[in-house]
Amino acid sequence: MKNFFLFKLIKDYIKIYKDRGFKALIKEKGWVVGLILFLFFLGKGLMWLLIPYLMYVLKEIF
Repeated sequence: MKNFFLFKLIKDYIKIYKDRGFKALIKEKGWVVGLILFLFFLGKGLMWLLIPYLMYVLKEIF
């Protein structure tokens, strides 16, 4: 069931990473991996800021 949700593109990235490591993944896929990592950490950082802010705002409203 776990493999059902993985797209073919993601499977390629995982295969390269497992077979040859992170350096090979960066060498083959380049800036796309960097963009994915950047967006992941950007979203993670925004959640650390957004969730407490929304909790504060909702507490003041209700």
